[in-house]
Amino acid sequence: MEKEREESAEFWRKALVEGEKPLRFIRSAFRRIPSSPRCKICLAPFASIGGRVLGLVGFAPSRKNPLFCNG
Repeated sequence: MEKEREESAEFWRKALVEGEKPLRFIRSAFRRIPSSPRCKICLAPFASIGGRVLGLVGFAPSRKNPLFCNG
């Protein structure tokens, strides 16, 4: 039981401190596209040409919470 608790704590520490590699990659790529406002999680732009292009592939603002995207 103690070993499971330690493994769980290590998993969450790593996930929260280091983040996940795919999300870090997406955030770094989207950060380079100039636009504002952006998704609060993945930094996908919502306005300008970048927002229009990414909106076509599913990164449009959510209708329930416009601070986050559908992606």
